[in-house]
Amino acid sequence: IVMLTLSVALLVWFRRWRWLAGATAVAYLLFFWGWALNYHRESIEEKLALNASAVEDNEAEQFREFVASKMNSLWPQTASSQREIPEISRSAAERVRTVISRIDAVDWAAARQTKTSIILDPWFRVAGVEGMFNPVGQEPLVLSRLLNFERPFVMSHEFAHVRGYPNEGDANMIAFLATINSNDPLSQYSGWFHIWLYLRTPETDALLMDGPRLDVQLYELRVQSQTIPWISNFQGTLLHWFLKANSVSGGIRSYAQFVRLAIAS
Repeated sequence: IVMLTLSVALLVWFRRWRWLAGATAVAYLLFFWGWALNYHRESIEEKLALNASAVEDNEAEQFREFVASKMNSLWPQTASSQREIPEISRSAAERVRTVISRIDAVDWAAARQTKTSIILDPWFRVAGVEGMFNPVGQEPLVLSRLLNFERPFVMSHEFAHVRGYPNEGDANMIAFLATINSNDPLSQYSGWFHIWLYLRTPETDALLMDGPRLDVQLYELRVQSQTIPWISNFQGTLLHWFLKANSVSGGIRSYAQFVRLAIAS
């Protein structure tokens, strides 16, 4: 990414417009055939024969209560977790590999460790980005300042991208399945915690016991203390139109589509 940025800057500086146009065309073709073509693959909803649109409001309410109960029961087992980041990453990679091998009946070697980027990490913080997949280097990148209970889900989301699922809602669904079906309480809690972020309202936090409610507050404090709103909005707008341009009809709203899939499953 650094070399690409420097190359573009030099071409602009020396006004090599024809070279810049050619390089842009080549980069687009490499991106499309190497990664963006995945945006046109069959969705998780179709593969799992789920019907998200059939979910009723009362089912969503019951599911919200169920998620709260899972968080309450798991929190005492995760509050003192001392798992190291490399271990969490390896576990997330293996669980995602298992989930996708069952869905697609295929398996192959892929990255097993997430990375942090010295250059991109400051942008992640101020833009409110928790992670991204670098298709050029096949690198799953995550924010360095994630809270420990955030890591399993965020890492699993990026590993879903590594294995060819670019749609954000599908990646969230795979991360959800990978975490809640883990044998590790921290991973399970991470999955339920992240879906709670999409389900919650200020009133429904009353369903949580003190421990999980404190985690929600710590999460909000982390985000608010690092994020610069106008940069976050700019980042969100760019991502929204990037997803729309790659046939993700919901754009940035696709992140939340996994909630109804989870309820339907």
